[in-house]
Amino acid sequence: EEDLEWVEPAPEELDRMTPAAKTEYWFHKLRDFDGCASGPSLMGNGFDPRPSPGHGINPLERLVALGWDALPAIIDHLADPRPTRGAWHSILRSWLELNAEFARAAFQEIAGVLRFGDDLSATARAWWRQNGALGEEKYCLKLLDDPSDHGSFPVSRLLAIDAPRHLPAILDSIARLRSAHRSFLIQLVRPHLDSTHEKFLVSLLADRDFSTLYFAAEALWRLCGNGAGTEAIAARLAAWTPDEYFDLLSQSFA
Repeated sequence: EEDLEWVEPAPEELDRMTPAAKTEYWFHKLRDFDGCASGPSLMGNGFDPRPSPGHGINPLERLVALGWDALPAIIDHLADPRPTRGAWHSILRSWLELNAEFARAAFQEIAGVLRFGDDLSATARAWWRQNGALGEEKYCLKLLDDPSDHGSFPVSRLLAIDAPRHLPAILDSIARLRSAHRSFLIQLVRPHLDSTHEKFLVSLLADRDFSTLYFAAEALWRLCGNGAGTEAIAARLAAWTPDEYFDLLSQSFA
């Protein structure tokens, strides 16, 4: 019945649609989506996006590209039971994905929310009531101010929105994070660093995490010509036991 009532909009009409209307359009296109997932995250680890037949596009990626303003409409689909051609494969079995699963993937990508309660829709609606009016930029800045581990989500989003403007707040947040989570974030901000960030990089040389020390030392040398990082690495290695040394090598070659 839906197919009989469907009228494909012209490209210019689609361009003029509101985020909510575009969300409904791309959820309609999900029915023929033949992407396959082989891991826990549809947009991240394990997801192999394939184009919809005859369209050469990925409806899930288009949903994510709609961004913050599309979240209310995406949340409405978190309980959508309609199936798609998208299949999830595990070692033991395979099954078709529902619209609800793609809605969850899109919500997670846009909002950075990875943990849900038993009722996905209720959790997402409560989250939107609390954060929706902030907008994406203020929401990500709010996450940066959170002393708990926020992962890479707000950092990557704020860099995409306006890297020069948000870089000082991002570096301050990295400095306040727990040691084990800094190394990946340093790699994210690395393309935006220059010699003016020498003091920040030097401050990371005492980090207990060796990968953080390494990435800080590398940036410090290449951007600032400061060899303090190589001295810190040499001192760290000299103090290690053989077990610690081989544990590091085993991780490097894994």
